[in-house]
Amino acid sequence: MQKNLTRNGNSYALTLDKPLMELLNMNSDTPVEIRTDGQSFLVTPVRPVDPTRAKAFLDAVKEVNTTFEPLFQSLAKR
Repeated sequence: MQKNLTRNGNSYALTLDKPLMELLNMNSDTPVEIRTDGQSFLVTPVRPVDPTRAKAFLDAVKEVNTTFEPLFQSLAKR
């Protein structure tokens, strides 16, 4: 999809089509995070953190750190 920027006061705006907004389950109140690598933009909807997924992730990190601690320490010494 190719779009043009529109002038909005002293700024520029990018209009997102309704089907795209619906696909991403977004509306005008959805906060977005905008990142760039200096060449392009990445616009990502900000979603609330799911506490169940967050706990599962932290538990997995803890398990990996415990299981591979000797290996990580060995690699850190190199």
